[in-house]
Amino acid sequence: MKRKEDYDRGRARALLLQARAQGLLGHNKEAIQFAQSSYAIFPSVEAAREAARWLSAAGRDAEAIQALAEAFTIAGLRSADADGAGDRARISELYRKLHGSEAGLGDLILKTYDSTSAQLAARRAELRQFDPNGHLKEPIQFTITGLDGDKLQLSSLLGKVIVLDFWATWCAPCRAQHPLYEAVKARFKDSGDVVFLAVDADEDHSLVKPFLDQIHWTQKVYFEDGLQSLLQVSSIPTTIILDRQGRLFTRMIGYLPDRFVDMLTDRVNSALGRPPQAAPTQANNQ
Repeated sequence: MKRKEDYDRGRARALLLQARAQGLLGHNKEAIQFAQSSYAIFPSVEAAREAARWLSAAGRDAEAIQALAEAFTIAGLRSADADGAGDRARISELYRKLHGSEAGLGDLILKTYDSTSAQLAARRAELRQFDPNGHLKEPIQFTITGLDGDKLQLSSLLGKVIVLDFWATWCAPCRAQHPLYEAVKARFKDSGDVVFLAVDADEDHSLVKPFLDQIHWTQKVYFEDGLQSLLQVSSIPTTIILDRQGRLFTRMIGYLPDRFVDMLTDRVNSALGRPPQAAPTQANNQ
């Protein structure tokens, strides 16, 4: 969601600058079009004010009032804005110019407040389509995407211990750690209470499948889809264990080659409520 929002914000900003340039050149019609296009992409106080500026310059005061009302209400909905009082004063000035008094101005502002609230709500809903996890605060609420586009709701794994292996194609220690992970997974292969998930942290998802094909990794892979930020994974590899309730149980940053298998086994057993090294004896033949 953040990438989508940043992308739209950048496009809107570029259009806003074009609106200002066209307006300063005296091209009011083009300035209005650019400002309104900017607002359509990313409803912002700045785009609404820019539209109002050139609408007023073009003598379209009724539309300028509407744009200023949008700026005024967005400022109120999003945060305290030092220029909000100026917007309010300019609305009053233009409205009195058109109507002789401020009678009816309150109704206009309330109506605009409602429509602007709906616009912002619709935008939040649109952004959630790109990142349904963006507003979530608990990892167990996340939905992560598999390499083939399939979705996994982590909440469907409640009651199980979840082991999250954060790795990336560029991470050499991740390659060295991979067989050790497989050794731990083998220790719990007959347990229905433990789920191991390989979570890729690459920004460029297109790199992952060729990498897996090249080194012949066959495990199911999911993209991190915001989990990395939520769980504050700042280095790779990192292993995170969620308990049966989906809460953060423990984390392991990096790995110790000689101890990793036993350390991770002990921590999984601890999350399960079992004594350390309570794995099948044949699993010790690593």
